[in-house]
Amino acid sequence: IQHDLGTKWSVFTEQLLKQVFRSFLPDKELNFQTTDSTVILKVSLGSDFNEHDFQSWNLVNVLKYDVNKGQ
Repeated sequence: IQHDLGTKWSVFTEQLLKQVFRSFLPDKELNFQTTDSTVILKVSLGSDFNEHDFQSWNLVNVLKYDVNKGQ
């Protein structure tokens, strides 16, 4: 996520993403890179993940995929 809102916004965004991802994927390792204007989150989706299985690439699809694969 890129923005021009400063360090406090980056820290807030990182914490928000942690809360969201932890509620859906509590066992996944979350790797953040945060600067004054950027928050990058890296999450391993596993070796069976195939980006071509989705018509649109968005967070909702990724979460549905990962949660459903865990069942």
